[in-house]
Amino acid sequence: MVRAWLGVPVGLLNITLGGSPIESWMDEETLAAWPKALADLEPYRDDEVVRTRSEESIAAMNRWYEDLRTRETEAQSEDLGHGTLTLPAFLKDADPRLTGFRGVIHLRRTVTLPAYAAGQSAALHLGAMVDSDETFVNGVKVGQSEHQYLSRDYMVPEGVLKAGCNEIDVRLVVEHGAGRVTPGKHMHLDMGDDSYNLDGTWTYSIGARTDADCPGEDFVRWKPLGLYNGMTATCAGYAARAALWYQGESNTGDVADDYGRMLAAMIGCWRKAWGQQRLPFLIVQLPVFSIDGVEDGGWALVRKHQWQAAKSIEDVAAVVTLDAGDWNDLHPWNKSVVADRLFAAAQRLVYGKDDAPRSPEPTGVRLADGRLTIAFDDGTGDCGLDTMDGAGPGEFELVWEDGSRHTVPARVEGNTVVIDVSWRRPAAVRYAWRNAPSHGLLCGSNGLPIPPFAESIA
Repeated sequence: MVRAWLGVPVGLLNITLGGSPIESWMDEETLAAWPKALADLEPYRDDEVVRTRSEESIAAMNRWYEDLRTRETEAQSEDLGHGTLTLPAFLKDADPRLTGFRGVIHLRRTVTLPAYAAGQSAALHLGAMVDSDETFVNGVKVGQSEHQYLSRDYMVPEGVLKAGCNEIDVRLVVEHGAGRVTPGKHMHLDMGDDSYNLDGTWTYSIGARTDADCPGEDFVRWKPLGLYNGMTATCAGYAARAALWYQGESNTGDVADDYGRMLAAMIGCWRKAWGQQRLPFLIVQLPVFSIDGVEDGGWALVRKHQWQAAKSIEDVAAVVTLDAGDWNDLHPWNKSVVADRLFAAAQRLVYGKDDAPRSPEPTGVRLADGRLTIAFDDGTGDCGLDTMDGAGPGEFELVWEDGSRHTVPARVEGNTVVIDVSWRRPAAVRYAWRNAPSHGLLCGSNGLPIPPFAESIA
């Protein structure tokens, strides 16, 4: 987008690693403000210790998988359990006997195809699964995935399908007792313009059971300093016009409330490394996600700190992505929306295009005569408030002095949202303050969503 707009070549330095905490992207001087992070790092300062811990953790994982293979081979003539499941679903919800199940489970489905399908290629879409799988069609392996964050989209080559009954067999390995074929993900087989629905009844049989969780890898590269030393510092000599920061889900736990301070420190660290005290930062606010999350406010806090960084630190902008993701997928599929909003932010922050669109944000909260009025502005003077789904404004709640909360209806009046409050004086009002807000999300006439917020009421 920037290249097409400017008419000149534009390069990107891809300095990324999924799932990483912000502590891994700072240098030691910066991390001195977080002694616990440096204390956690201490055992890893010895290169030999690092190598040994990493190798031993990977070996333990491999042994767990090898043990499952052995158990499965030895139990081939045994019935360890079987039944039917309505998928997609968590295994425990589809059959309570699978609660806490760890091991190998075979999921099978027969799909009947017309004569023209014989020998044709097709695309098999099974959504996401927890944890790893090997998938077969009529006994032919068509794909495999090693972890839950990959969508099972497998090509069925020519010569595999036949007219009549075709058998799909998914060998799913469940590592930690929370197996699933991710709810909300449509399962289907596509061939040309035809799509065959695979949601619904599947049969299952247990291939192997184990009582132990799969050991986790010791991700040394995620330790404090790890990615800064291994990636950032080695690239800091390159010329850079701006940094795109898309991170935060790994800091939604115990340190969520300190994320703002960490983010400010990390920005300062990178600016020092590049020798640019005004290096622009474009921050992508966390999208929605709840299937594996605890509703403890951590996601909302990180979003809050990401937006506040753009308000309190010079040459920083943030974009809202509440509508770009899905509650059941950590990785938003609609990445073009994220790119479009980053482009608009870059136009404004990096290239001085002041009229580039931005999200409306709250500019004031007033309680009077039983009406709580929240004003919004997007820099144009008339942001044209609306909702993204055409329903009434949702996701508003009042917070009382004792910390209790109450979800309330709201309405749009011009550039304000009004909430009737006639029974009790609230201490604060919050909007979209949960992992995956979805109902009546607010936006401006430019289509950009409003960021989550929590505002005190004086």
